[in-house]
Amino acid sequence: GLYLPLQAADAADARWALNGFSLQGASVTRPYKEDLLTAAAELAPEAKGSGALNTLARREEDARTWFGANTDVLALKRLMSSAARGRKLRLCVVGSGGLARAALQASKVLGWEAAVCARRQKDLGVPSVPKEDLGRFDVIVQATPVGGVEDPEGLPFDPELLKPGVLLVESPLWPLQ
Repeated sequence: GLYLPLQAADAADARWALNGFSLQGASVTRPYKEDLLTAAAELAPEAKGSGALNTLARREEDARTWFGANTDVLALKRLMSSAARGRKLRLCVVGSGGLARAALQASKVLGWEAAVCARRQKDLGVPSVPKEDLGRFDVIVQATPVGGVEDPEGLPFDPELLKPGVLLVESPLWPLQ
């Protein structure tokens, strides 16, 4: 197999690439994690629950169709569960895209209190909080492009707002190195 980066102009272009080439799988990044849900004939529970996917693979039952998964949910759930050591923690997600949805789904499965802090307000099923409230939370998932190539400087909030001992999870897109 060969793993190649493909860039799409929009969701329709991404769908064309999925079906126009003899691809066996695809890693899905922003901004298509939500838009390509409907490309999958079947979704893993994590993708269905989060409303976003990051992986597409040809279905064994019908190689003409796709299976969609969200491995971010599984990874975040494992990380957050390990950090919690059996405690119910409070999570705030900074951002509102596919990674934010994955973190919120992981917190839901763990039974945690969750909120979102985002410039673009979307109905993510949890309360929205201002940046000034970040100090109330035990876990912060930074789910914005800040820190990647498009915006390599710092964080989308002042780190002084965080309380000591907070778990800060970052996953910059297209990191500089």
